[in-house]
Amino acid sequence: GRPDMGALGRRLGAMHLAEPAHAEARGGKFGFVVDNTIGGTPQHNPWTADWVEFFGTHRLMFQANRTRDPEIIELAKKGRRCR
Repeated sequence: GRPDMGALGRRLGAMHLAEPAHAEARGGKFGFVVDNTIGGTPQHNPWTADWVEFFGTHRLMFQANRTRDPEIIELAKKGRRCR
């Protein structure tokens, strides 16, 4: 049948309200205890003091650096400085 998107939204919201299992997350840090992958691309998850730093460094800049394209890397760096 058809998926219940309302139920999905409620359960997803409840999941995000749950008490974090790890002390670092309970202390307000962002990251995870293990690294993982997006397909074949590694995804590093070190505990970081704030979400903007975590996402900017360990998601956006990491992907920009993987391109090895100086123009993309410089644009990503400029975007990081705009916060």
